[in-house]
Amino acid sequence: MKLRKLNHLPSGRDEWLIPKEALISVAILETFNPESRLLIECGVLNGAYTLNILKNVLGSTAIGIDPFPNMSKLKARMLARMSGLKFDLLDSWNELNLSKQKASLIHIDGLHTEDAVYNDLVKATIHLHEGGVIVCDDYCQSIFPGVAIGYSKFILNFEYIPFLCTGSKAYICETRYHQSWLTRCTEALSMQSIIPWARHLGEGEDTPYVSMPLIKGYPTLLSWDYARASSTSDLLPVWPEQPPTNLIQLKD
Repeated sequence: MKLRKLNHLPSGRDEWLIPKEALISVAILETFNPESRLLIECGVLNGAYTLNILKNVLGSTAIGIDPFPNMSKLKARMLARMSGLKFDLLDSWNELNLSKQKASLIHIDGLHTEDAVYNDLVKATIHLHEGGVIVCDDYCQSIFPGVAIGYSKFILNFEYIPFLCTGSKAYICETRYHQSWLTRCTEALSMQSIIPWARHLGEGEDTPYVSMPLIKGYPTLLSWDYARASSTSDLLPVWPEQPPTNLIQLKD
């Protein structure tokens, strides 16, 4: 796993994406062979996450799952942005081919309710490639408590565990691949200085007491602060100014 400068950057509001999530997601998918670089995204909306993958990862393909209820204009705009890319859009998980469509990276950002998040995560396990990664968005956002409950219930009930937790996404794998992903991610983050990260709160400081972030006995890396572009950085020399996201974008 190696973090690198992205060839494609967001162009504005329609492709709003936090820089470190874009960098990390690309690095994860690039660890797989080109023929295995399939992304499944549940909850596509404007298509920012999928565009980041398709325009940056060589050989990548993507399947979006999103019925776009009563949002025909938003759907049309998203599909226009995907023009010429290897992208298919489905209404539901049930339309996926169980035997052929195994994704190395699955991004869960659909309906933000407890039941929907839990069910989406469970369905993701069925379509995950061997050693693949599931990314759960908004798993700790205070305005979406249902996501936190659905995510937590999934982690408690299945043999899956996060190896990296950021302020907006949890990066999850099967427990048997946890050490491998933890090592890869640690090495990748250690080779750069743009993305802030730590093994535990207060690492490197004179902190009198800290608790290691263990989940079901497994350690997880932490990256809470923003990564900011710097003209002196080879990894992230520039990132377009983008407005904060808000719920208005959900209107058609």
